[in-house]
Amino acid sequence: MSLADLPLSIRTVSERTGLSCHVIRVWEKRYSTVQPRRSRGNQRIYSDADVVRLQRLRRLTEQGHSIGKLAHLNDEQLNQLISDEGAQVARPTPTAERATVSQSTHEIITRALAAVQEMDLHRLESILEAAILEVGQIGLLGKVIGPLAENIGQEWRQGRLHAAHEHLATATIRTFLGKMVRPFALSPSAPLLVATTPAGQLHELGAALVAASASVLGWRVTYAGTSLPAEEISRIAQVQSARVVALSLIHPEDDPFIPQELARLRRLLPQKTALIAGGRAIRAYSAALAENQIQAVHDLEELGEVLDALRRPTPGTIEDLPTPTNE
Repeated sequence: MSLADLPLSIRTVSERTGLSCHVIRVWEKRYSTVQPRRSRGNQRIYSDADVVRLQRLRRLTEQGHSIGKLAHLNDEQLNQLISDEGAQVARPTPTAERATVSQSTHEIITRALAAVQEMDLHRLESILEAAILEVGQIGLLGKVIGPLAENIGQEWRQGRLHAAHEHLATATIRTFLGKMVRPFALSPSAPLLVATTPAGQLHELGAALVAASASVLGWRVTYAGTSLPAEEISRIAQVQSARVVALSLIHPEDDPFIPQELARLRRLLPQKTALIAGGRAIRAYSAALAENQIQAVHDLEELGEVLDALRRPTPGTIEDLPTPTNE
């Protein structure tokens, strides 16, 4: 027996795939994604083929595919689906499937919002954990947590939720996002992103969401919290040699000091450090963003494209930054 044929423990499989032991067990039990043998002590033992299959499944769920749709596919079909940029293999009715996924995520958001309204934080976390199994990590971030955060903010602004609801939900989701990205072991040479909000911007879910998304996309991340002056953001970014500083702009949308903070931050940061900004308020500050070469990012899909582009420039330049589209 070669070393490659040695049986693997679930902990080893978790380390190799980046999936938590909990997710591996649930996928196995609910969807029969892999069928490990049992040791004499009744412990699961996996093969290298199981590891490869789980790695493929993780990659596809991170792209937004449902594990329920993937589980019945064989390894050849999974490979084809990965290589097919249009993601059409084994998806003969994409319009119908998108509608099903949309309906499913709408139901998840509705249940999560109800848990927030009832301050049932344990149920909120359970709903989010279950959602990972249905829509994958990227799907959870872009199709569930992003819209949920927007709904919570809207309910708060319209007086249907109190500040206590918003604060408790934010703390729960932020903690959940931190646990979700923790299993990923990133190379020390991976580029680093600092996620924060400028002084006066107190809502942190946007920054936490960007931090989690960047981590899933292979970036090292420093989450610096909220409402930091330009000088402090710059200090963190320079000490850590950050490739990118990502700002979340959500509320308020009419802060007269934000354009000054953005201009000061751009002056303080090295030119090689890219600045990007996202959130509901970016349109209100579009002129200041464009004036200070800050790339506006409108959703998580665009964030992925921007971060991919920012991994490619020659160190010391920002020539490959996408052209700002802030209007």
